[in-house]
Amino acid sequence: MAAGVAQAGYDSLPCFLHTLQLVLNDAIFEQRYVKDMMAVIKKIIGHFNHSPAAFNKFQEEYQKKFNVSNHKFIQDITTRWNSQYYTMERVFEQKSALITYCSQQAKLPCLDANQWRILEKLIKILKNFVDSTNYISVREALASSIIPATKVICKVFEKAEEKGLFSGLGSTLSAWKSSVSSRFPTYFNNKNLIMATYLDLRYKLIFLNDDEDNQHEKIQHWLLEDINSINKNRTILTTLDSSHSDFSADEKGDTEEDENNFNFSFNQCLWNLKSQEKHQESTSINEQDKKERALEKEIMFEMSKYEEVKMIGQWEDPLCWWSSNQNNFPSLSAVSKKYLCVPLSSVESERLFSVGGSIYSPKRNRMKADTGEILMFLHHNLLMTGFNYS
Repeated sequence: MAAGVAQAGYDSLPCFLHTLQLVLNDAIFEQRYVKDMMAVIKKIIGHFNHSPAAFNKFQEEYQKKFNVSNHKFIQDITTRWNSQYYTMERVFEQKSALITYCSQQAKLPCLDANQWRILEKLIKILKNFVDSTNYISVREALASSIIPATKVICKVFEKAEEKGLFSGLGSTLSAWKSSVSSRFPTYFNNKNLIMATYLDLRYKLIFLNDDEDNQHEKIQHWLLEDINSINKNRTILTTLDSSHSDFSADEKGDTEEDENNFNFSFNQCLWNLKSQEKHQESTSINEQDKKERALEKEIMFEMSKYEEVKMIGQWEDPLCWWSSNQNNFPSLSAVSKKYLCVPLSSVESERLFSVGGSIYSPKRNRMKADTGEILMFLHHNLLMTGFNYS
C-alpha cells in the first residue's frame, strides 16, 4: 500500500505509534537483560494461565497473606509495547507474594534482586509513555500532534536521565539516543507536519523549531503556495463549468458579420497577433504580480491575527474551531482543511477491522456485504450522537 501511494505521487506518513514502538524496542525491549527478564515473567504468567488451580491457590493463600491487590496477571502482546508495560507493572505489584510463591515451586523461576530493581526502573521510565500513547490513540487524534508528542517524549527521557533512572540499565540510554536520532528527525523537517502543527490552535508555533523567524517565513511561503494551488483548482473547476454553456445570440451575430467582412492579409494578421500576444503577456504579468502582492499581504494579516488568538484546550477540536471561524480567516481556514484531516496513526482503522471481525461471526457468516457495512457504520458513529448502548 505504501509503495502504491508513493508511485501515485501522494505524500504519506508512517503510523506514529508504530514508529514509537520501534524506538522503544530498540532502546528497551531488544536489550538482552530485558529479554531475559521478560522471559522469566512470561514463564510465571504462563504457569498461572495454564493452571487455574495454581492461580486460585495464589489468590487465597499468598495475595491475602501479603496484602496485595487481588488482580489477575496480564499477558503481554509483543506488537503493543504498552501491553508489555502493563504486564511488568502487574508483576511488580505482586512482588512480595510472587517471591514467596516461586520459592516454594521447584520448577518455577523467579526474578532475582537485580531484575526486580531493573523492573522498577523501567516501570518508572515507561509510565510517562503510557500517558502519551493514550493521548495519541484517541479517535480524534490528528497528525498535528506528532511533533509535540515527539518533543515531549524526548523531554521525558532527558528528565529520566537527569534523575539517574538509567544507571545500571546497560546500553539503554545510548540505544535510545541512537534510535531517536535515526527515526524522529524526519518529523521535525516534514512540511505537512509543520503546517498541521501551526494550524492546530492547541500548539501553533510552540513546538516548532527554535529558529522562529526562519520557521515563520517558511510557513508564510508554504501558505502562499497552498492558497495559490487552491485558487488555481477553483479557477479550473469554474472554467470547466462555464465551458459547457452555449454561445449567446450576440456572439453568433458577431461571428456571421466577421465572416462577411473577412479580408485576409498575412503580414497584417501576423503583426496583429504579435502585438496582441505581447500586450496580453504584459497585462498578465502585471495582474499576476498585483494578485501575488495582495495575497501575500492578506496571508500576513491573517497569520498575525491568528497568532494573537487565544489557544484552545488540549482536548478541544481544532477542526470545530476552524469551522466556526472560517469567515474571519478565509485563506488559513481553506488550508487547514488540507492539513488537519490526516490521522496520527492507523489505530482507528484497526479498530474498524476489529469491529468487522465481531460482526461477521460464525453464526452470521451469510450476511450481505451491504448489511455488514451499515452495521459497522452504525457501531462506529452512533456514539457521536450520544446514543447509549445500555
